[in-house]
Amino acid sequence: MSKESDWPSNRFHLSAPNALNAVPVVQAFIRSCAMTMDFQEPELTHLEIVAEELSANILQHAYAAGEAVSFTVECLQEPEGLQIVFRDRGRPFDPELLPDFTGVDPTTLDIPPGLGLYLAARLIDVFQARNLGGRGKEIRLLKRLRGSWCPPEEQPDFRLAARSPTAEDFTALQVRPMQPQEAVEVSRLIYDAYRYTYMSDVPYYPDRLRRLQAEGALHSFVAVLGNGMVASHIALLRSPDMPTLAELGLAATRREARGHGLAEKVGMAALQAAVEQLGLAGIYVNFTTAHTASQRVKRQGLGVAVGLLPARSPETVEFKGITDQVPQRISTLLVFQTLAERAPVTLYVPQAHRDFITDIYQRCELPAEL
Repeated sequence: MSKESDWPSNRFHLSAPNALNAVPVVQAFIRSCAMTMDFQEPELTHLEIVAEELSANILQHAYAAGEAVSFTVECLQEPEGLQIVFRDRGRPFDPELLPDFTGVDPTTLDIPPGLGLYLAARLIDVFQARNLGGRGKEIRLLKRLRGSWCPPEEQPDFRLAARSPTAEDFTALQVRPMQPQEAVEVSRLIYDAYRYTYMSDVPYYPDRLRRLQAEGALHSFVAVLGNGMVASHIALLRSPDMPTLAELGLAATRREARGHGLAEKVGMAALQAAVEQLGLAGIYVNFTTAHTASQRVKRQGLGVAVGLLPARSPETVEFKGITDQVPQRISTLLVFQTLAERAPVTLYVPQAHRDFITDIYQRCELPAEL
C-alpha cells in the first residue's frame, strides 16, 4: 500500500461495505475510471458485469451477513489498459481450487458453480487470483485498451499557488507575534512541513492556536514577508505544571523561504519574549535528530543537550522536503537553555548517577546540591 504522501496519480481506491447496495457503487466506480480512459461499449458493459460478479462473490463467500467489515477495489489507469484489484480479508480460499465452469446442463438447465468467475475471466484480458496470507486475498484484473492512453495535462493556473517571494518581499520582512487571523496560515505552514504527522495535533486546529494564544498557554511568533506570506513560525508552549519553563516548538519554514535565516529570526524573537516579557527561567527544545537544520541550530550554541529520547516519534512522522525518510521511529534530542538565575535546589539521586547528573546541572549553569 502506498502512503498518502506517495500516492500515484493513476491510482483510485474505493472501500465498500459488506452490503448488497455496495455492488452498484463498485460498478459505477469501475465504469467511471474506464470512461476517463476512453473505453467504449461493449467494454464498459463488460466491466460492469465483472464488477457485479466479483463484488457479489465477495459478499456471498468472504463475509457473513451483518459483519461490519469492508472490501476494497482499486483501479490503476495505465497506458495499455485498466488494472482492477479486488481485495478482502474474509474467509480464506485456495486459488487452485476455483471451480471450472463446465457449461449449463442442457437436460436440466442447472447452472453449476463457477459461472460468475467464468464470465468475469472471459470478459477481461487477465484474471489472477492470489492468496495474501494474513492480509487476505485479491483478484487482479487487466482490461486492455485498443489503443494507448495518457492522462490529461493540467492547465498551469489550475491549482491555487502563492506567488514566489521576491528580494523586495524579504526586505520588507516583519517578525512579530502571530495575529489571530494568521492562525490558519500557521496550520498550513505546519502541514506543508510535516503533513499530518506532527507529534501533536494542536497546530492543525487554527481555532485552538488562537485560543491557546489568548489564554497565554501559547506564544506564537511568525515571519511575514512583504507579500503577506507567513513564511516561518515558532512558538513557546507553556504548561501550568511548569510555570517558569516553556517548550520551544511548532517550528516550520516554507520551502521557498528557506536560506534566509527566518527560523533563527523567529527563534530569537521567541527567546527575547521569554526573557523580557514572560520572565521564564528556562526553555527546552525537542530537536529531531533526523532534521539536519535542527542540528545546525544546536551547533550555533542554543542550549545544552540533556537527554536523548530514542524512537520517540511514531513511525508515520515524516518531514516534507527537509529530510530523507528513514525506515524507523525518529529519535529526539532534549536541549535545555537557562535564561535566568535560579535558587539552588537539593537533589537526592542514586550514587551511580551522581556524577552524570552533576555534569548536566553544571553545564546548564543550574545550582544544585546533591
